[in-house]
Amino acid sequence: MLLTHERPLADLICTSPPYYALQALETTGGTSMQCRIRFENGYFTDASPFDPAEVGRHLAILGSCLVAQHNPVRTKHYYLAFDALLERVTENDSLLFGLPADTLCIGQAELDLVGPKSSRIRARLSTPQGQLLYTLTVAYKVLRADLFEKIFRNQYQEVAPTYLANPYAQPLTRQQYQITPDGVTARMGPIRPEQCVGHFYQYPALPVAILSGALADLAGFHLKHLCGNREIRYANRSTDVKASRLAFAGEEIVLSSILLRHTDQTYVFKMSAINGDGLPVGYLESSLDIVG
Repeated sequence: MLLTHERPLADLICTSPPYYALQALETTGGTSMQCRIRFENGYFTDASPFDPAEVGRHLAILGSCLVAQHNPVRTKHYYLAFDALLERVTENDSLLFGLPADTLCIGQAELDLVGPKSSRIRARLSTPQGQLLYTLTVAYKVLRADLFEKIFRNQYQEVAPTYLANPYAQPLTRQQYQITPDGVTARMGPIRPEQCVGHFYQYPALPVAILSGALADLAGFHLKHLCGNREIRYANRSTDVKASRLAFAGEEIVLSSILLRHTDQTYVFKMSAINGDGLPVGYLESSLDIVG
């Protein structure tokens, strides 16, 4: 892990292994950073060899490292992603769809804005040869550790969760999808602490990227239902994520998907997640391309 003024970045960010899984992290310029990424989750239905939500996960963590490196206050902060746009570089589809799932990709991030309360980065995922696959823009709310702990003191857990297998390489459990006149719904939870390990220590919360993956899978199911073809192949063209609040261990989440519009080959869905109290957790607008 890089040092920032003789202090490891691991001490300055809010995520830790196994959620943090970047390799060979290094600075590449005054306001840029890169790493290597090997993907873990094979339980998704997108035609890409990599789960798009996991692409967002690793690049957002890379961005938090970059922002932490440039934060003049050298103490631990929580970098909470609340607005993100992930886009597939469609002109490289033939390359992307042919890559092995164990390809060691390159993540790169460039600082766009850094401030005491919010920051923003732009990131990209490329092949080892430099061909661009995905781009991501992320905005973070920045909270000092003491302020985060004060706000969420009711979520504190003295004992850190233990786990036998990496939860981020496992499928999220959820109840049966239900088809309604308006779309599709599903329930998830109660969230278990071991599903949130590394996010965050003693304050286990479901990562936005993991929730986004569950919502994206729901949209994929919705697409197959609308097309009447359970074997249809699709790929996420873009996902616009708005995170409203954290979902902590013990909460149940209701997921829903509605169709906004479509052409012959591209369907646009709006997905939402609310907690058991009916409060919004997050929203996604996702464009899915039928690719075969």
